[in-house]
Amino acid sequence: MKLAKLLAPLAAVLLILLAAPATRAEQQPVTIKLATLAPEGTIFYDSLLKMANEWSRLSNGKVQVKIYAGGIAGSEDDMVRKIRIGQLHAATISSVGMMQIDASYAALQVPGMMASYDELDYCRRQLAPQIEKRFADKGFVITNYCDLGHMYFFTSKKTASIAELQKKKICTFAGDQASKEIWAKAGFNAVDIPLSEMLTALQTGLIDGFLDTPVFALSLQIFAKAPHMISISYGIAIGATIIQKSQWNKIEPDLQKAFIKASQDLVTQSQPEVRSMDEKAITEMKKYGLQLTEVAPQDTASWIDPLQKIYPEIREKVMPKDIFDKTMELRNQYRAGKR
Repeated sequence: MKLAKLLAPLAAVLLILLAAPATRAEQQPVTIKLATLAPEGTIFYDSLLKMANEWSRLSNGKVQVKIYAGGIAGSEDDMVRKIRIGQLHAATISSVGMMQIDASYAALQVPGMMASYDELDYCRRQLAPQIEKRFADKGFVITNYCDLGHMYFFTSKKTASIAELQKKKICTFAGDQASKEIWAKAGFNAVDIPLSEMLTALQTGLIDGFLDTPVFALSLQIFAKAPHMISISYGIAIGATIIQKSQWNKIEPDLQKAFIKASQDLVTQSQPEVRSMDEKAITEMKKYGLQLTEVAPQDTASWIDPLQKIYPEIREKVMPKDIFDKTMELRNQYRAGKR
């Protein structure tokens, strides 16, 4: 009798525990379909493959990332559209693609805004919480940020002045009408050409050049039709990996945190190599006919000035005003040594 009384409380506790619902369900299998323009064999693709393998390891195989590389899922606009309708779940895209969701991140890539990676790192780190909230409000999670290289103008014929450049038909990948109008107000003849049509457009004279990174020009071999590069950086091309929130929420919170850390760590590991690729790509292209138009330091401002003059237009019509203002403030803080 005494034993029964002693065991009764324990039995009650066991019954409560057995009846209570599990506080955390075991991670159910999740497949994430991720698209990117990066071709297999590039450092960008390799980094994504490492991320996919690491996510699988951390989840004991319960989360699998299937990568659609090399643009087989279409343009970045196509990727964002397919994510919205559920055909894809994620993408690693440039700021141009991200502008289809929200323009805040692209403030860091406004031509002439960032002059160095140090500036970019400082400003992006400070802006990240605001940018991530804006994307979250629109149904997307940002798991990492990445760099794609400095942006330069490449043209089919040598360009000796900014006035000459403004007369040329330049592909700027301005995906929205407002951006195209702003390029026009800066005096540029911007032409929007899909990536798949760029080589043909250069061959036929539909465009006379483009604004992008040396790695882009080399990897697609389009520098052969635009072999003149103006040696002024117009900013740094940036990207990120985004995931549809509804798919992301199928993953346990603890794993989400581990995934983001792993994704960011892999970007950090590859960053030194990525940031040295501009110089390597230029050196390689020179072997096959690339010619640099060197601009004297005292003349640099004249090449950047037309674009900086339209910052008020960009602030008003393209970017969220608060993000644009904060980007300028942070950039100026950095340059003034007040960081």
